[in-house]
Amino acid sequence: LEQLADAQAPLSYRTSDWQDIGPVDIQYGVSRGGFQIGFDGNRIAISTRVSYWVSVSNNLPIIGRNGLASCGIDEEEPVADITVETIFGVNRDGHLHSKTRVTNLSFPNPCNLTVFNIDARGYIQAAVQPQLDRLAAAIDSGIATIDVSGVVDVGKLYDGQ
Repeated sequence: LEQLADAQAPLSYRTSDWQDIGPVDIQYGVSRGGFQIGFDGNRIAISTRVSYWVSVSNNLPIIGRNGLASCGIDEEEPVADITVETIFGVNRDGHLHSKTRVTNLSFPNPCNLTVFNIDARGYIQAAVQPQLDRLAAAIDSGIATIDVSGVVDVGKLYDGQ
């Protein structure tokens, strides 16, 4: 599971260029710490803390790129805490099945965009949540490929023997 999570969530990511999100453009970077993994029966929780920075600008005709605001640049980067939980079982065919969901996405400190002094955590959460939901779906897809029939007598699981 840690390998699946590592493959889907690299240690760091930085946009290669400005990304247009309507009236402004953004660049951002994210770095994550290690995973903390907890087991409780057929439930696995994977947690990590990420730090990030965001820069907002626009590109005006003739004038060019105009930096508007940022957080985490030339100041301490804000952080987010993320926990993804997977509940798994075994199908009759011997393949694992799972239901993965994000159980925590929290932003303990603000991301105040420096020029406007607007806390951008709500906007960031709205952008990050769908990506985490896709990560959860990718984890479920990866788990579904694991066949444990060679090490577990699946018939005994279903027949109660």
